[in-house]
Amino acid sequence: MNIKTIKRNFIASTFPVISLITFGIYPLVMSIMLFLNYDKFKNIEICLACAISALLGIPLFLFVPFIMGFILKPKSNSEIIQMNKNEEELSIID
Repeated sequence: MNIKTIKRNFIASTFPVISLITFGIYPLVMSIMLFLNYDKFKNIEICLACAISALLGIPLFLFVPFIMGFILKPKSNSEIIQMNKNEEELSIID
């Protein structure tokens, strides 16, 4: 496993958590804070917009790993065998 593969796997594994925080938890906290401080801000539209984006963001958290599973799909056995043959040929040449 090389550095490029490790970086790709790390980014792909942290992306769902980042999407949950960005699209789910952060708007939910913002809508709660705006609702609790309604007397100060008197802007229920922003509160509702944050709550709706949080409701849309939580399913996005569940959808992102599903998509990332297709991007990081495991290689088939034939591809692994071919990679091993190529590595053996390169080691013989060296």
